[in-house]
Amino acid sequence: FQPYAYVGATIEEVSAGGFTMKFDPTGFRGVTGLETQEQLQQRDLSGLSGGPIFRDMSASGRTPELVGFIKEHAPTWGLLLATSALHLRADGQIERYVP
Repeated sequence: FQPYAYVGATIEEVSAGGFTMKFDPTGFRGVTGLETQEQLQQRDLSGLSGGPIFRDMSASGRTPELVGFIKEHAPTWGLLLATSALHLRADGQIERYVP
């Protein structure tokens, strides 16, 4: 199993507890560059939970900004569910959102 270098996604919905992102699997990029698009699209994304989500700031010449963490992959809808980095406590734990 090779890790992903990045997955491009668009934020679809924002709530107090986090946000959802719509993504297109054809945008997957492997770390080695040796994977075919077919191989990348067939991967199980369940291992992405807990992974960081960065906002691309390259257009403004700034470094990427940490905006959240992946909670769940919803493959039927092509969504990633995420919690906001604003819920990150000083001790590194994520505050649990309770409505």
